[in-house]
Amino acid sequence: MRSFTVAAVLLLLLASSLLDGADAGYYGTKPSSSFTAIFSFGNSYADTGNFVRLAAPIIPVIPFNNPPYGETFFHKPTGRASNGRIILDFIAEAFHLPLVPPSLDTKQNFSKGANFAVVGATALDLAYFMEHNITSVPPFNSSFSVQIGWFEQLIKTSSLAKEYKADDYLSKSLFVMGEFGGNDYVFLLAANKTVDQIIRTYVPAVVKAISGGVEVRLIKLGAKRIVVPGNLPTGCIPIMLTLYASPSKKDYDRNGCLVKLNGLARYHNALLWREVRALRTKYPDTMIAYADYFKPVVKFLQKPTKFVACCGAGGKYNYNITAACGFPGATACKDPSRAVNWDGIHLTEAAYEDIADGWLRGTFAKPSILLGDPHHLIDSDLVHGPIPAAPSPPLQQQHSSSRWAAQQQHSEHAPMKILAVAVLVLVPWLLPGAHAANHSHKRPFASIFSFGDSYADTGNFVSLAAQLIPLIPFNNLPYGETFFGYPTGRASNGRLILDFIADALGLPFVPPSTAKGQDFSKGANFAVVGATALDLAYFQQQNITSRPAGVVRGAPADYLGKSLFFMGEFGGSDYVFLLAANKTVSRYTSAASLASSIVRIVVPGILPSGCTPIMLTLYASPNKEDYDRYGCLTKYDGLSRYHDDHLRSQIQALRNKHPYTNIAFAEYNRPVLAFMHRPDTFGFDGRSTLQACCGAGAGDYNYNPIAACGFPGATVVNWDGIHLTEAAYSDIAWAWLHGPFAEPPIWALASYRGCV
Repeated sequence: MRSFTVAAVLLLLLASSLLDGADAGYYGTKPSSSFTAIFSFGNSYADTGNFVRLAAPIIPVIPFNNPPYGETFFHKPTGRASNGRIILDFIAEAFHLPLVPPSLDTKQNFSKGANFAVVGATALDLAYFMEHNITSVPPFNSSFSVQIGWFEQLIKTSSLAKEYKADDYLSKSLFVMGEFGGNDYVFLLAANKTVDQIIRTYVPAVVKAISGGVEVRLIKLGAKRIVVPGNLPTGCIPIMLTLYASPSKKDYDRNGCLVKLNGLARYHNALLWREVRALRTKYPDTMIAYADYFKPVVKFLQKPTKFVACCGAGGKYNYNITAACGFPGATACKDPSRAVNWDGIHLTEAAYEDIADGWLRGTFAKPSILLGDPHHLIDSDLVHGPIPAAPSPPLQQQHSSSRWAAQQQHSEHAPMKILAVAVLVLVPWLLPGAHAANHSHKRPFASIFSFGDSYADTGNFVSLAAQLIPLIPFNNLPYGETFFGYPTGRASNGRLILDFIADALGLPFVPPSTAKGQDFSKGANFAVVGATALDLAYFQQQNITSRPAGVVRGAPADYLGKSLFFMGEFGGSDYVFLLAANKTVSRYTSAASLASSIVRIVVPGILPSGCTPIMLTLYASPNKEDYDRYGCLTKYDGLSRYHDDHLRSQIQALRNKHPYTNIAFAEYNRPVLAFMHRPDTFGFDGRSTLQACCGAGAGDYNYNPIAACGFPGATVVNWDGIHLTEAAYSDIAWAWLHGPFAEPPIWALASYRGCV
């Protein structure tokens, strides 16, 4: 049974509809026009199952796949981020169309529409964030532009091709565009951007991405009926109220919402409305409805109790980042129909139904979807006032102690739960993590010391080998071209995982230990191209125990305890030569962890060597059964998995033996395989995942040992047959920092205070 407030809102909606003469089709009156199909785009507020299919190969535990999601209507999880139906479902029902199937469900019939929305989707492309050095964005490539690309591919290559050729198919279809923008701003806040910076620099870009997609991609294709939703009042959402809690009452409005975050949403909505109005003028025969999320949600939240999530595990807003909905510890309220918020982020079916009713009738959308008139103008108050003349002040962050308390609480739970929570909340735990990393006086690590081979070397090999080898490929372009613009000794086109981790932790790039004149007070890198598993003697020979040059006398006694030790990968070079023996890896790991002053260590596994161009070239087989379905050599991938399994067990043994030493196992194998299996998800070219970017065009894999990258005869095609590109390293670094491919994630190490 609905609460009095929600019931009152519903009565107001009905009264307004009667006064306007608008009747909802699913209340017994036939709509003035109908649609042949519905095509939907967006993020978690619209996703009906794409994310669970997209992420299944790389994320083992997804909350939307667990009860109580879906309990109210479907009686089982469906991939929707709610207890039941969402707005898109109610719109489909109103027009007597089937519920819109997720586009990634290949068994579906898409003649009546398809839904391309994905949890975590942004308006801006992943490339935009990378170009602006914003690394807080998850590495899924599912932006608005990408989703439209999926749509274009579907209508031209699937069973829809015949319908698409009909002149009126798209003109008689309804297109629902979002919402978009909310995740963009969450990720920008996670990168420590202030509200002021976001308003000045990024909101216009986000809105342009939305309007550009509508105009250049959809209207040009023939779309005639389009719904463009605005943003929700993010300052009223339990997750944001929890993460950005303020001790100052003036930071909240009379409803209890955070003023500045709601101001950001209002500004976005005002700019978006202006773009919608401009598109209407330019395309008078196209009905473009602006649909309001902001006003109905604010109307629902007239009582403080309405801010509480239905499904959660306690706290002021029943939102707990470590026990999120869909996981042990979280429970659902007895009657979700009386709640507005479902899981701390998303709304309940009851709230979605009321908003859908307002969009259909026109209470919260002008023109209404049911009685759409392209010449009907929107109400002036729908976007909550004029566009602000000047940006609002920066968002006041949580004080540092509360941020670190949240981060410490986060670190005390199992990695898979942390991962699942990250998926659920669109990576909100990035917010405290990223903020902490960017405050120099609260850096989680004092320094980073790195060891390894060519996957971690930042210049040692070229220094050591210069006297012996006259021509070193890593000293030649195109190595280093992408980020540095020149060769740096790194075996890639740009940054390595170590660089991205240092940047995320607020530390400078880790200098090679052989470099003269460097300041090693923030760490040193001892990795060398071709290195095999090393013993403790090497560590001691490099003066770590007596502190490297630049670590001044009088440094704190816990200097090493506050440092991060990055161990590898090791073993890959051993196996290239020996194809056996992982004992040296475990022995090295054991020796390192015995140093009583070292408490935080990252130990990576090895890559799936059977997928690397050099191995595919050198060990090519005429037998198809020697390859898996993705074209990798099965035998060598099996060796990599065997190595990782044994390394993982050794690490667990060390954790048990040394409970005050926190050791994270970081995977190369699964993320690289994910790139191979789902390249489009990460923005990679699916046609050349097994090919080197830089090579001489030789063979199936663009790898030629006599004309390798950096030598005459090589040209850039897709990196060097052995190492990964900066883009791949960036994605892996993100997964090591936050999960799911580090156990525990490095950010959990950042707040480590004792036993794990």
